[in-house]
Amino acid sequence: MPKSFARKQMPIAILGVVSVAILCPQPTLAQDAAFVGTWASSEAQCALPQVDPGAPMVVTQEGFDQNEVHCKFSSVSPEADMWKISSTCSVQGDEQSHDFTFAVAGDKLTVTDELGTNDMIRCK
Repeated sequence: MPKSFARKQMPIAILGVVSVAILCPQPTLAQDAAFVGTWASSEAQCALPQVDPGAPMVVTQEGFDQNEVHCKFSSVSPEADMWKISSTCSVQGDEQSHDFTFAVAGDKLTVTDELGTNDMIRCK
């Protein structure tokens, strides 16, 4: 292909890529998601500091931290009344992939993964 043709076509190709990026739905990153907050199994757990092994789970739009577990969300997909989440987690320095769902009903968060279901309350 002649160089002059390639230069003329490049702006059109870039415009095409930008158009596709704008028109195609992108994976949602938990903006204003109801699951953002601090969650625990009990009110007593809410008071524990993050250095404590029984610390509450602190969830942001990008991931969550709970003592020595740190997860970064790679995708967050809303589905009906829940979110399907894929993440990469570091557990005491060991990196692992972790897929789970969050469902929120009022001040209750239900976390479901391959190990089962865990209900948590929102810390105030």
